[in-house]
Amino acid sequence: MECTHLFSSVGCNCLANVVAWGNGGLVAFGAHHMVALYDPATSRVAATLHAHKDRVNVVRFIERTGVPSRSNDGSDGVEEIVSGSTDQQIIVWRKGKDGKFVLHEVLSGHTDSLPSPSVPTSH
Repeated sequence: MECTHLFSSVGCNCLANVVAWGNGGLVAFGAHHMVALYDPATSRVAATLHAHKDRVNVVRFIERTGVPSRSNDGSDGVEEIVSGSTDQQIIVWRKGKDGKFVLHEVLSGHTDSLPSPSVPTSH
């Protein structure tokens, strides 16, 4: 038997800071304990990033120019997504050479939920 993926559906968490639009066109948003990456050009969820253990409260893109790019898309810089959660962690996701975001770093040690950490959006 062969299976083909036809449809993915995820809902956005109901918080003001849980949606971010990157310069590359992707929209990242908190979807329960995941970060979903929506591609408006294809009207599809391109990927979901799994590592948080509770509701994602904030999502931000960080695009650093003048840094050697790790992707093959011709971009000049490093693109990252930062997500904060009720699980008291901030996670940094970095865009790899294949264009996919992967877990880069987990910042732990917070003593409360992370409702809206302030992060710079560019360097």
